[in-house]
Amino acid sequence: MEEPAYWGEDDRASYIEDQIIAAHEQLDDAAADIEHASRIERSWHKLATARVNATIAQVEEIRRQTASILEQTEVIERATREQKPV
Repeated sequence: MEEPAYWGEDDRASYIEDQIIAAHEQLDDAAADIEHASRIERSWHKLATARVNATIAQVEEIRRQTASILEQTEVIERATREQKPV
């Protein structure tokens, strides 16, 4: 799911939290399926999918944090440039 450009910090954080929760639920489902030998192949696929989804959610969180840091850096640099020498 592509996040809209107009989302705020709270919206992004909520979206990422939802993705992490969904990935954990998929991991739990995969773990339950592994108990049944006839579902092992399906379980491995679910487990791989859950791991990919969890990784994607983590990357999204890192991306969000990086964007926030870049914004803060720009604000600091702008403020530094605008300061008048004493």
